[in-house]
Amino acid sequence: MAGSSEKRLNFVMLAAFAYLYSPLIFALFLFKGLENGDFPVNADSIGIPLFGFFVLWIVGLPLVIAFCFAVEFILRRNEETN
Repeated sequence: MAGSSEKRLNFVMLAAFAYLYSPLIFALFLFKGLENGDFPVNADSIGIPLFGFFVLWIVGLPLVIAFCFAVEFILRRNEETN
């Protein structure tokens, strides 16, 4: 079944795309907040969430990879039973 293998590939590519581009999206969110005056320009209030995001981003990478492998395994097992 070629369709189900394409679904698995699409899921893995979507997960990789979302995970790799999340720093850009978060940076745009922070810059928009800076423009709106949510953060003072001379304080650490923007650096703390940025540092926290990157720490969680690096720590979360193995979890994202494990999740993708788990979904791949479940979809492959589902394909074999059908």
